[in-house]
Formats: sequence, C-alpha cells, structure tokens
Amino acid sequence: MKNFVVGVLVGMVGATLLFGLFGLALNFLAPRARVASADGRPREPQSFNLPRSPFPFGQGAFGQIDDISGQTITLIGRDGNKQSIIVADETVITHRDAKVKLSNLTKGQYILVIGAHQDDGSIKARLIRLVDSSFLELGIRWHDSG
Repeated sequence: MKNFVVGVLVGMVGATLLFGLFGLALNFLAPRARVASADGRPREPQSFNLPRSPFPFGQGAFGQIDDISGQTITLIGRDGNKQSIIVADETVITHRDAKVKLSNLTKGQYILVIGAHQDDGSIKARLIRLVDSSFLELGIRWHDSG
C-alpha cells in the first residue's frame, strides 16, 4: 500500500511539472503576435473613417424601380433622387439563386445594382439583383413616394 501512495504522489508531482513546463514554453518560448511599428514599439489601434454609403466609390445603387424603357432602368434611391441604370447584353440579373431577364423586372420592385459610373451620370450595370420585400422589413427607411 505504501508503494501505491508513493507512486500516486510521484505521478502527481510529475504531471504538475510537465504541465508547468508546457505553460512556460507557451508563454515565453513561442513567438507572440504583435502589431509593431518599424522601430519595434507597439502601435496604437487604428480606426478607419469609412464612408457611410454602401457603394463608397460610386460603383452601385440600391432603390426602387420607377421606370423601365428599353435597356434603361430609372431607379429611385433612398434619398428620392433618380438614377439611370444601363442594362447591357453582359449584365447578369438575378433573383435569389436564379437568373432572370430584364422583362421580369417591373415598376415598384427593389433592386441592387453593381456596375460602373458613366460620364453622363448613369451606371452601366454588371449585376442587378432583385431584392425581396422581406429585406425591406429590416428597418430601412425610404422616401415618401406618395
């Protein structure tokens, strides 16, 4: 019985030493991830003043379809301003996971447009995504169209 108690005590001391050495290795020997400046001093956290627009570089639009004429969609944005969207042959139009045609879009629907601004102020669309009305229930406030 005496040998059993000594064995348990030696095992416990050995395990404690093993875990202690492992902890020291993690704390002192492993490289630490730091954000440091060129002179080695820690940097202060940075904050970024990003634009509030979802398309800060003017490459998209979001709003309600006011009119569709030929290959041009007139969109009314949150601020009530109208935006012309040019639909090219290579423009992809989607609703959920399916591709749809321009002829499937109607006045009053909401769309998200990604494209490139043109010199005349319009956007040449690369992607148009039809937005479900459930998205609008998230609390987005729109202009009063009435």
